[in-house]
Amino acid sequence: MSKRKAEDAKSWVEKAVAFYEDSGKRIAFGRIFEPRGTVCRGRKVHLCIESQGTMLAHGINEKFVGEDFSGVKDYDGRSFIKTIIRRARLKAAAG
Repeated sequence: MSKRKAEDAKSWVEKAVAFYEDSGKRIAFGRIFEPRGTVCRGRKVHLCIESQGTMLAHGINEKFVGEDFSGVKDYDGRSFIKTIIRRARLKAAAG
């Protein structure tokens, strides 16, 4: 990922987190499902996964909510959800 795209992604996530903190869980998760809302833009979509891998919100397919995604692998066979969760835990532990 280019530095520009990484910076854009970081900014995008920070805005989503701020929206969640300002609006609360119920409103924020509801807005994730709006196709033309403030969260879904173009080909980008937010999702929210709890620390064990269960999908809490998904901006494209709300049928994913409640499903365990911890074992999902990408095209190259990598468990990318586990990687995301591991990185989030490390970042949270680091403060």
